Amino acid sequence: MTRSSIKTCLSTAKPTAAYVGETFFETDTKNTIIWDGFIWLAFSKSSQFANALSASFDGADDYLQPSSAISFTGAFTLSMWFKQTTDALGILVYGNTAYIEPSGLTGRVLVNGSAYGGHILSATNSYTFGQWSHFMLVKDSSNVVEMWVNGVSAGTGTSSVTATFSEFGIYALGTQPFGGEFDEISLFDSDQSANIATIYNSGVPADLTSLSPLHWYRMGDGTGDTDSGGGAPANGDTIGTVVDQGSGGNNAVGKNAPTYSNDVPS
Repeated sequence: MTRSSIKTCLSTAKPTAAYVGETFFETDTKNTIIWDGFIWLAFSKSSQFANALSASFDGADDYLQPSSAISFTGAFTLSMWFKQTTDALGILVYGNTAYIEPSGLTGRVLVNGSAYGGHILSATNSYTFGQWSHFMLVKDSSNVVEMWVNGVSAGTGTSSVTATFSEFGIYALGTQPFGGEFDEISLFDSDQSANIATIYNSGVPADLTSLSPLHWYRMGDGTGDTDSGGGAPANGDTIGTVVDQGSGGNNAVGKNAPTYSNDVPS
């Protein structure tokens, strides 16, 4: 019996010459690509992954709150998609040791607090105001903290302090509310920097099931997610419960009437 195998490549180094129907497996994204004579067609597990809704915040007082604060004493990863539409210092994530905020039209993300060894700043214009962007924060087993914006490393620091996250979209005591959308917030009790290509997925949210997130909030696309009346989520509905799709079982609820939106990263 003759055994055949698919050739491999990186997503950043696709063959420049191929015959129609030639197939490669991208080892970084795990996509299968086929040359149709004009372009590379990509097929992946995430192609079957439905992402139809996000969470929308009015920039006045909306936020999302897990039933209990999420804390990490060691390595962790926070991954989320955001689209900022209010030019203000709205908060992505707040905890008792740190906060993370994007800086509106300057396109700068600031991670501030003792949990991260002070300030870690991304380069100015690391994201585009009014467009979907991906943010990831990683702490490894050596207490090195690294920030990623749209798949690119944007700053490092060190910290041995326990990191705690208690609200998404607002600062303590109701200040600095975020205006815009969030989607696919996930947290891991491990360093996922080696999987940045899979998680960022060229700018489209991917199915994270194989990475085993501890917490995963799908903003209306998760099993059991509800609107404020307990029904199935739909565009424009007020958010009720966002069920944790990870193993942690820490559901989140909408506070002050954030809504579901059909504006999603694509």
